[in-house]
Amino acid sequence: MQVEDLNKLTFLTMCMKESMRLHGPVPAISRTTTEDTVIDGIPIPKDTYLMIHLYAVNHNPDVWGPDHMEFDPSRFHPDRIKGMDSHAFIPFSAGPRNCIGQNLTLNEEKVLLARLLHKFTFELDPAHPVEKDLPTVMKAKDGMWMKVKASKTAG
Repeated sequence: MQVEDLNKLTFLTMCMKESMRLHGPVPAISRTTTEDTVIDGIPIPKDTYLMIHLYAVNHNPDVWGPDHMEFDPSRFHPDRIKGMDSHAFIPFSAGPRNCIGQNLTLNEEKVLLARLLHKFTFELDPAHPVEKDLPTVMKAKDGMWMKVKASKTAG
């Protein structure tokens, strides 16, 4: 796989973004206001500590619709995201304190997933249900038990 091939993985990118929307790597961030401001008509004084619940932002039914808990990669089709508010989907934070490693992380994930999905099929072990654990970075409480089989198309 060449670096220029990463931009051709449109459906994989859509799936990755929808996965991060549903199961974001960071459930919340905090900020302190540096000046008096107004958010949705509510005055917020300087030096106010704010907690931004990214999980709620990425599951907002006003943005994502009544099926906001369903996995639907088409939400991130290039034609659909053109008019989307840049803060409607923020798995890595946003603004001046946005994750500087975001693009590297996404590209590494694309390479890894493309190679693994080409060679194997994955199936969750139904005997070990996945439970979310929401500390600083979201993870599966007891891991994700998987059954992995070599793909019939693997070369």
